[in-house]
Amino acid sequence: MLSGPAESGAIDPEVPVASSASEPQPSEQQAEARRLFRLAKEQFNAAEYAAAAGNFEASFAAAESPEAAYNAALAHDKAGARLATMTWFRRYLGYESSTRDTGYPHALRRVEELRARLGELRLQVDSSEPVRAVLVNGEPVAMTDFPQLVEPGRIAVRLLGDRPDAVADIPVEVAPGGTWTIHFTGFARTPVEPAPRPDPPVVRPEPTPVPDPDAARRRRALGALAWTGAGLTAASAITMGVVGGLALRKQAAWESHLCGRHVCADQYVAAESDADALKGYVRATNVLIGVTAGLAVITLALGVAALRERQKARDAASGRLRVTFAGLQLAF
Repeated sequence: MLSGPAESGAIDPEVPVASSASEPQPSEQQAEARRLFRLAKEQFNAAEYAAAAGNFEASFAAAESPEAAYNAALAHDKAGARLATMTWFRRYLGYESSTRDTGYPHALRRVEELRARLGELRLQVDSSEPVRAVLVNGEPVAMTDFPQLVEPGRIAVRLLGDRPDAVADIPVEVAPGGTWTIHFTGFARTPVEPAPRPDPPVVRPEPTPVPDPDAARRRRALGALAWTGAGLTAASAITMGVVGGLALRKQAAWESHLCGRHVCADQYVAAESDADALKGYVRATNVLIGVTAGLAVITLALGVAALRERQKARDAASGRLRVTFAGLQLAF
């Protein structure tokens, strides 16, 4: 480990790779880790920081140790790789023994400094379709690696699903020291071209039907059902408007927690609460849209049936107006 803070620039040759000094014969992995560690020290002292960082990481992979993690962070810091520096300092601080090291204050200070300069990207997936892969600026990132540290600025995020057309491109703007959360609700589907409608059938004249004694009662029943459906549809539409208004209010409340284009640091909990309430209102609004549409279709069908019954009673001898799914037709 470095004998002092980052400015000293020399690695302490007396620090072992692993803390298990009581073992008389190191394992093959520990021997390989020590070899790579010594090579990395030479490269670090020769100012070959990128190569040194790679060999410190290889030493850590052969036999994990806080020394290898700390020195990998120092080498990355010297090479100007801020994301890798942050990653390896955090890995070093994860060791309980690191609190007793002389390098602990420096690691803690650098993590705080880098966090104020880097951004953090979070991903929340609420999709019924699985997300097969996530690309951040063209590089694959595992779902388990979120939250993901990123350089501040414009970030291109692409999500891939199982379908060939399941692709979602999400541009985000992450501020230094800020956090951007992506709420992914699902992939858009390619619209299906509607099938061509057949030509309307030719309506042939029909003989004048015999008056039906139950026709008047049937017309009244259909009319009452149609008006009842219209009332229920209107009530559902009003309720949908009220819930939609509540959703807009919650959206405005959520936006009030934004500082620029990200959530204010001291309002994150309140923003998350408003976001959850907003999703609930949006789901309720979508349900009411479906209910209202269903009632409208049923009411329309009842209205068409009532109109047909009324037109049957008004048919003239010279012609009659018929209602079909293709439109209105006049038959002689």
